[in-house]
Amino acid sequence: MNVEKLKQKIEESGLTLYKLSIKSQVAYSTLHDIISGKAKNPRIDTITKIANALEEKVESLI
Repeated sequence: MNVEKLKQKIEESGLTLYKLSIKSQVAYSTLHDIISGKAKNPRIDTITKIANALEEKVESLI
């Protein structure tokens, strides 16, 4: 997953990490770990939930 692309898409959406966690139904701690680089290879279902919440294609985050 391309963390820089994800950060850009989150910023463009205007969502906070907390609001994204609610909208995507992905735990805040998981999102934080992805953004911080602690989670290097998130599961595809997690990426899909994030992409859907951001109204993006999964491919745009990989």
